[in-house]
Amino acid sequence: MHHHGVNQLPVVRAGDGRMVGIVTRSDLLRVFNRADTDVHHEIVREVLADVPDVRLRVDQGVVTLHGTVPSRLEVERLVREIEEVEGVVRVDTRGLGRSDGRYPAAPLNW
Repeated sequence: MHHHGVNQLPVVRAGDGRMVGIVTRSDLLRVFNRADTDVHHEIVREVLADVPDVRLRVDQGVVTLHGTVPSRLEVERLVREIEEVEGVVRVDTRGLGRSDGRYPAAPLNW
């Protein structure tokens, strides 16, 4: 968009190509303007409130999880919910282990 001097693009529906909205350059960049501390606090409050054995670090939108979880399904749920938080660029789960002592709790390539 920057290279071609475009500030906005149409959003079209798959199939019939009907325009359903417009996305601007600022819409796309807004996610990167959120402070890591704000992202951290929202994840703790909204996602990890009932997950006492998981800690996180946020650095430039990359969320790194550490701790233990009961199952791989729990890891998948956490990743899904964390990815929905505005400002999250990627979720790294390599620091998670399972409550039964098995590591890792999830694939290394999340």
